[in-house]
Amino acid sequence: MIKFISTSITAFRNRKALDRDLMLPSIIYFFTLSLVAVNPVFLNAELFQSKIKYRGCYEGTMNTGIILFRESGKFEYRHTGFFGITSFYNGTWAQSGDTLTIDYRSEVPEFVGEKMLLTEDWFVKINPISFSETDDFIFYRGFCRGAN
Repeated sequence: MIKFISTSITAFRNRKALDRDLMLPSIIYFFTLSLVAVNPVFLNAELFQSKIKYRGCYEGTMNTGIILFRESGKFEYRHTGFFGITSFYNGTWAQSGDTLTIDYRSEVPEFVGEKMLLTEDWFVKINPISFSETDDFIFYRGFCRGAN
């Protein structure tokens, strides 16, 4: 902003001898500030991705997890823990009945696992050893509610 103002003042003072080299920075600053001020939706990367088919949230006492299943078959998981430490995971997913199978690009986070049961209100991690709705690995469907 300061650079825009100083360049504009310089251009105004030298308006009789204006050339392209002097005006180019002012034009770039003007359009950049206009895009941010007039259309902040332009900066939203969500517009360029496929629509979200399923969305889930986990809100623990000191951590939050957001899970997104996109219509294109892409999967995203963001986990924010203690002291704001954030981990990102992505990959692909497929649905077979009420089971979602997730294939990660990197390591598999223990919190989510590779298979989840899709119910009307929940995403529940399918643990090969045990299965319980009181387990800590439950995401409720929809946006986070701010419960933690």
